[in-house]
Amino acid sequence: MYASVLSLGTKLERALKGKKGYVHVIQTSGYNDGKTTGATVRISSQDTKLKEGDGAYALVGRTGNVMEVQNDSSRVAEVVVFDLE
Repeated sequence: MYASVLSLGTKLERALKGKKGYVHVIQTSGYNDGKTTGATVRISSQDTKLKEGDGAYALVGRTGNVMEVQNDSSRVAEVVVFDLE
């Protein structure tokens, strides 16, 4: 498990020991019934966009491949990355 705070426009590059990972974007803006207003990140290997509170599995293919998570919003994003087999 790895936690990181991504400033505006920054990215996290993490080599994984397993073949897939799980990324969760921490919801720091609090409970919201409507449209999310918090940070968004992109998982480059899958071109997947996640908003605050979202999580997704990401396949990196083989051990040692790098998972790249980029903050593409105008807010600071807090993410947790899990390295899975």
